[in-house]
Formats: sequence, structure tokens, C-alpha cells
Amino acid sequence: MAICPLCGTAHGIIYGKRKLKGKPYYRVGEPILKSDYFADLLSKYDENKPFGVEVEASGRGSFKNWRYISPQEAPQLFESVQKVFYKAIKSWLQKGWLDKKELQKILKKVK
Repeated sequence: MAICPLCGTAHGIIYGKRKLKGKPYYRVGEPILKSDYFADLLSKYDENKPFGVEVEASGRGSFKNWRYISPQEAPQLFESVQKVFYKAIKSWLQKGWLDKKELQKILKKVK
């Protein structure tokens, strides 16, 4: 699994051992693919998605009155997310996981 550089939670391909039906032990063999979070994320990624969401709690873990918000409506929240994003990029550059040239190519493509 990989640790997301922004949220810090681990996602990715999860491997496990298959438990044999009716037996108190597991069979060691080929890994079981349970999920591939990042592949799903990439396939569903929407560049036009909004910055955030504002909701009103309506009790027992449910919410109502959902509405999308822009960075201008939540400047402190935007600044916090931006700082973590920049820190993640810097960290990946320092570790050699991201190449400056790669980043420059991406920035050139931005209109």
C-alpha cells in the first residue's frame, strides 16, 4: 500500500491470505487483490471538481444542505490544504520520487 502524501492514509493494492473454507488455517499462495484505490481514483478523476463542500449536521452522522465551496469562501482551509500540497511536492522532489523536469512539463501544460 502507499501512503497518500496529502492525507497521510494508506491506500492501494491490499494483499491477504485466503482462508480455506471450514478450516482453522489459511492457505499461503497468490495474493488476493482487494482494492486498488489509486487506480480507481485516476480512472474517476475530474479536473473540474470543486475545492470543497460545506454541510450542515443533521444528527446521527448524517448531513443536509450540501453545497460546494470555492477557495475564496474558505481561505484558511485553502491555505492549509495548499501548504500540505506544496510540502508533499517538496518532499517527493527531495526524495527523488518526482523529477523537476517532470514537474516543469506538467506546469507547461497548464493553461
